[in-house]
Formats: sequence, C-alpha cells, structure tokens
Amino acid sequence: MTERGLRLGRLMWRPLVGSANSLAAPLAVSARQSSGGSVVEVVLDRDAKWSDNVPITAIDVVNTVTFRQRHGAFPGVSAQADGDLKGTMTGRGAVGCTQMLAPSRFVDGTVDTAITSGPYRLASLEPGSATLCRVDKRAADSLPGIAEFVAMADLDEALAALRGGTLDVLIEADEICVSEVIANPGPAIVSLPDTARIVQVLGFNLSREWLAERRTRAYLAQLLNCGELSVHVYQGLARPGRLAQGITDETDRGTAGLPGLTVLTNAENRLRGRAAEWVARAWRASGIQASAESVPWQQFTERLRRGDFDCFLLSVRDSPDSFADLWCGIGGPGMLARLTRYDNTELQNCKREAEPPHAALTPGDYEAARRVISWAVPAVELTVHAAWVICAEGALSGLALVAAATGAPGC
Repeated sequence: MTERGLRLGRLMWRPLVGSANSLAAPLAVSARQSSGGSVVEVVLDRDAKWSDNVPITAIDVVNTVTFRQRHGAFPGVSAQADGDLKGTMTGRGAVGCTQMLAPSRFVDGTVDTAITSGPYRLASLEPGSATLCRVDKRAADSLPGIAEFVAMADLDEALAALRGGTLDVLIEADEICVSEVIANPGPAIVSLPDTARIVQVLGFNLSREWLAERRTRAYLAQLLNCGELSVHVYQGLARPGRLAQGITDETDRGTAGLPGLTVLTNAENRLRGRAAEWVARAWRASGIQASAESVPWQQFTERLRRGDFDCFLLSVRDSPDSFADLWCGIGGPGMLARLTRYDNTELQNCKREAEPPHAALTPGDYEAARRVISWAVPAVELTVHAAWVICAEGALSGLALVAAATGAPGC
C-alpha cells in the first residue's frame, strides 16, 4: 500500500464549474463568458445524476442560486434555465457564482425549503462506478504518498470499496457511514482533529405552547448528560456539546403539566435515531413522557417546515462562517431559527457592521451570538465531532498523510 500510495475517497458534490483546485469533475461541460464576464452560459453534463439516478437539471441550479441568495450569497446575480441542460448566470458576480456553486436537491423543485441537504448526492458519470479525481499538481507534489482521490456516489459504494480493498480511506464520512461500521465492524473509524466542526443539534419547536417558556426548554436541556451520549451512542467518536446556561432552582417548575414529547429524526440515519432514543429515555427517567420517532427524510423535512413536531435532531456544520446561515441570515432568520420558530432579533445585534452585509461573523461576534443561543435555548448542542475518517487496517499507518490531505492540524 505504501509503495503504490493511498487511495482516498470522499462523498462529494460536483461543482457547477469549479476552479483549478476542485477535486471533483465539474457539472458543466461548457461555460461561455460574455459581456466582460457579467454573463455566463453553462451547459450541464447530460449524464450527471443524483445518487438515486434522477438527472440533475438547470432548474436545480436555478433553485440553488435562488435559495442561497435568500441567505446573502451571490448578490446581484440572476439565474435562468433554458431547458433541462442550459442555464445562464447574469450579473457582476456571475463568474464567481459558477465557480463556487454546488447544486442542491429540492423537494418538488421548490426553493422554499428549510433544509438543502439530505440523502441525495451527485452520482458519478456512470451510475454505480467511481469517478477518479486526480489531485492537482501542487497537491500531488506535496503529498506524494497519495495515489488518487476517488469521488464516491453513495455510502454503500464507498463502504463496499473499503471492505473490498479497492479503496484505502474514506474522508469526511458522515453519521450514516459511521453507524454502518459500528453495526458491522471491519474498517477503523478515526476522528481527525478539527478538520470540520459538526454539531448535533436538539431543536425545540417554540411555537408549541408547552415549549414556549425558556425555563421549560432549559430544564429539559439540563436533564441530558451529553458525556453519556458521546460514550454510549457515539462510542467516544464525538465530544459532549455545550448545554444551555443560566439555569436556576426554579427552572424545573416549567415542566408542570408538560404533555408527552416526541423527538423527531430521519429514519435513514440509525446513529441519530439511537441518539433520539437516548434523549427520550433521559426525559422519561425524570418523569416526563417522551418518545422518539424516525420517519423517511422527505417526510422529516416536510414536518419540520410545517412545524409538526415537538423536538428534532439534526447535524449541522457550525463555524463563524456558517453561523449566520444557521441562525441569523441576511434578510431574515437562518435555517435553525426558522425550524425552531425562534425570534432572532437579539442575534442581529451580535453581527458586526461590515460591507458586504453578508460577511461572516468575527470570532468575537460568533461567541457572543452562541452565548445568546445558549441562554435562549431554542436548540441544544448534544455532540460535536471533527471529520470522521474510515480506513482499512493497512491504511492506519498513513494517517499523518491523510491528515495533511484533509487539512487537519495534527494527529
């Protein structure tokens, strides 16, 4: 393995056009600029499909641009579809938009959705096979021990390749991958430090009368021992999250007359389902009626949008750059604020006065905003983890190389 180099795989989205440093092949087979770069016409690869073999279309691209603009991205850019494969970006930021955009899948083609991720990823050009993505020359020169990157279309394909010996390492594995390996041991699971900050969130529906009071939510949060969750459910692969602050002795009175609570999550993610069961058990141990419910992803997202839930579990990437999208997006509340029905007025006061208005929070602003969320308790941090890496036994000796390839500060 060391002689031929490591074969690294990643579940990844293909960019619309991308840049010279993009690992995945672009979705657009052509991108023609005009009017000094303010107009870009793209033609999509007709063989590009989602992981369920549904073709990706120009409408998916337009929907993604429109949705991202609702959260401050790509200001001044307009997108228009011309049939299934052709699209046009217009505006001063058109070129940058085509380079940065990775289209998302939307239910029934609508952009009015609270969640843009899910069980759909871009499949390779030939469904069922991997697309080799060679490392760019600079990376190849600095990381000579890596033979190739492989863009994997779905989880089953990636794990089968690992178990079959045609792939050495799967980087940035998600909870579904990890739960599969925990259930059927074989490859090793490693957590590279701080390559990503993934937070599992327990969100409360503030529009529910029995969850409207802060002290009720705070008390429910304090009943959860996140250290126990990280050990018994995540088997030490995640760190305990930060719970709500400012609890008083009066808090528990907020649960008087509390009806039965249901923790909602998606059925595809068995690890998250186990976490939901753990939350419900912790509440039942304190005399609160509680249960967990797992439903298919599309039904899960529909119920979140309708507000048909008490609590939900969801994993998000939380950082100063992403916090605005989660809680205080430009022109309105962020994704988690909308899902929990949380009034984010106080959060807006944490944002710096800067141009452009959608600029990321400074580290100080970020921590101030996190303290506001911790006090108001619209949601609770249950667990935090870095990017998980799943690797064959023989690849464990190459973790320093994997860390360098994924940007980890050290192992």
